[in-house]
Amino acid sequence: MMRMTKIRRSRQNGFTLLEVVFAISIFFVGISGLMLLGAVSLARTNGQGNQATKTAEYAQDQMEQILSLTYTSTSVDSGLTDNSATCDFTAGPTSGCSVDYVTFTGTKQSSAVGAQYIRQVRVQDDGSGNFKTITVQVKALYGADYSRGAAFLAPMTTLSAQMTKN
Repeated sequence: MMRMTKIRRSRQNGFTLLEVVFAISIFFVGISGLMLLGAVSLARTNGQGNQATKTAEYAQDQMEQILSLTYTSTSVDSGLTDNSATCDFTAGPTSGCSVDYVTFTGTKQSSAVGAQYIRQVRVQDDGSGNFKTITVQVKALYGADYSRGAAFLAPMTTLSAQMTKN
């Protein structure tokens, strides 16, 4: 006859302290990585938002200055420098185009040295002498904020307005 012996097995109910500490440490490493990703994303969004706001502000400022002029004085000859060769509109002709540069504080200058934005203005006459189209385009020259390690596309704002002779 065969004799049956009871084999005692220890049953483990729950986790050991070492397992719990190890699981919590892995959890915190994962959470800290996500927090770092969130901080980088926030810095990038903030920098891009600031540049986009400035491009819109500088475009609107230039458009208001031009629209305050009379119809006959609204041309490249009225305080706008004709440097069509350096004009780089995303669409349309570059003739009758004016380019200047703006610092982060809004100071207008004629060279790109120290400037953060390029502002391009184009005034086009329809040929009949009764209608002009004014286009102002401002683009951030630097699409990266390297102080925070974040690189992004440079924001750009384009405004168009029409002016009639009457």
